[in-house]
Amino acid sequence: MPPARFLNWLNKSTGNNTREQTEFPYIMDKTALVICHVVPSLEAGGMERVVLDLLGHHSAAGDRGVLFCTDAKGEHFDDVDIPRFCADRGCPRFVVNWLVVAKLVEFIRRHSVDLIHAHNQVAHLYSVLASFATGKP
Repeated sequence: MPPARFLNWLNKSTGNNTREQTEFPYIMDKTALVICHVVPSLEAGGMERVVLDLLGHHSAAGDRGVLFCTDAKGEHFDDVDIPRFCADRGCPRFVVNWLVVAKLVEFIRRHSVDLIHAHNQVAHLYSVLASFATGKP
């Protein structure tokens, strides 16, 4: 089930709302989301830079980001000061390691995650399986 904050925004009529209320509903709502970013690792690269930037924007918006790496920690893993976990998948690219799925489900439940955000195909595969298990979008 989607977070209540999103449903409230979705159900609001936009007729009398200001631009900020319509385009930036998270500013008007004080309920913080917990967003789990799922990536293979935090090696130096474009996807990893996007994840680090998003994590910074979450805290600025009043939300909380958490990080789950499926494959390896990478060089930037220890640079972030948020809840994080590395599962060390250790199997071929598109073979499902069910232990990683179980660890991701446990991580999502432990941190009361509201939204799962995957950043590539492997992360998407594990995120979808964990989403089915937890009911989180």
